[in-house]
Amino acid sequence: MSTCAMQASCCTHNDNIVSISAPEFEKEIKSDTVQLVDVRTPQEYAEGHIDGALNIDVQSDDFKELAQIELSKDSTVLVYCRSGRRSLYHRVEG
Repeated sequence: MSTCAMQASCCTHNDNIVSISAPEFEKEIKSDTVQLVDVRTPQEYAEGHIDGALNIDVQSDDFKELAQIELSKDSTVLVYCRSGRRSLYHRVEG
């Protein structure tokens, strides 16, 4: 699993996106102030995911709309996928 942390405000096109290590990610997900997003497909999500993670499939046509609706711009968002490609290279432009 690969992880990425970002401020949801990055949806307004800035570079507050940073990759974090698995131990850092594990520590961060324990916080009540973060939103956890699994950007894999619904099928991958159904096969197993981190408890409390919201599934928004980055490959879906409505990814940007769903992310803008579901994510708080006032929170840190932790994004993950299996390999890191989907979680690192996709952001919501607002």
